[in-house]
Amino acid sequence: MFIETGPHKHAIQQTFFLYVYEPGGNRVELCNPLTRLILAPDWRTITWTEAERAKGQAWGLKTIASFHTHGTPPIAPG
Repeated sequence: MFIETGPHKHAIQQTFFLYVYEPGGNRVELCNPLTRLILAPDWRTITWTEAERAKGQAWGLKTIASFHTHGTPPIAPG
């Protein structure tokens, strides 16, 4: 499997992720949603402001350009 980019960390969800291409040519985002699990009983809720949400990606490399341009390849008639 080809790793296109990553690892990175989403700002809002706090999940680590990377993008890979599966053998059929589709981009797949692999992420770890368990990083959102909070076990501390005294944990305070965090409220994100619009300015914080506008920052986007919180950790890692800048989003690659092909993320906004690459789609699933067409299915060949068969």
